[in-house]
Amino acid sequence: MMHGLLQGRSLSGNSRLRGHLGRKKAGCVHCRFRAKFRHESEQSFKTTGVPTVSRPDRIPDPVVRRLTKYLAHLQQLQRGAEAWVLSQGLAQALDLTDSTVRQDLSHLDFSGRAMHGYEVEGLQRALINVLGLDATCNAVVAGAGNLGRALALHEGFRRQDFNICGIFDIDPRLFGEKIGHLVVQKMDALPGVVRDERVDIGIVAVPASAARVVAFELISAGVRGLLNLACAHVTVPKDVVIVDARIVEGLQQLSYAIKMQARANED
Repeated sequence: MMHGLLQGRSLSGNSRLRGHLGRKKAGCVHCRFRAKFRHESEQSFKTTGVPTVSRPDRIPDPVVRRLTKYLAHLQQLQRGAEAWVLSQGLAQALDLTDSTVRQDLSHLDFSGRAMHGYEVEGLQRALINVLGLDATCNAVVAGAGNLGRALALHEGFRRQDFNICGIFDIDPRLFGEKIGHLVVQKMDALPGVVRDERVDIGIVAVPASAARVVAFELISAGVRGLLNLACAHVTVPKDVVIVDARIVEGLQQLSYAIKMQARANED
């Protein structure tokens, strides 16, 4: 930055010298820092096989998707009373390469131990922390049709610290109907529930024709993230996160993959 500020100005000889020495000194400090960083990382990798440096940058989406798979597998291991897991074990279980697992886990502020690998419980906690799952996350479902009902009744959400605290619809015939521990409410009640229950996530479980309107109502009510299950593209403001999870699209991709596999087998 200093170099950019000094460009285009008329400097005296002493000023140029001070600027040069300042840049040289800063460069030396930077080099020493890089060398120290590289040395510590290499030593950690040689000792444990795991980099220990936490990455403050945003984790790429493909890596986040794999981190959720690691967490699910670790939960299975813990239920089976497994205390330690090697990166090779994670790679084999999830059909990944060992290097991919190591690189993914380098985003965590957690390291393994030589000859042991990763402590299952500790790695679980690190994943839960980086994924923002260290506190219960409240969510609401918009749409009390078959899909919305299935979500409201799904026991697995609570076990993963996701609390479905409301289900809403526009059909007056459904108002007051009990679904599990919830009662179907009209959309007018949505802002109050989002505010009182501190809801972060809205689940769009409505037909495609209503998806955009419902998403707008959820965002206006104050949710910070949307899980869009509708077969419709929804545009959201920059400060709102949206994840599309469409079963039909998944089936279409699977159908194509099967077709290509069959064609490859014929060849």
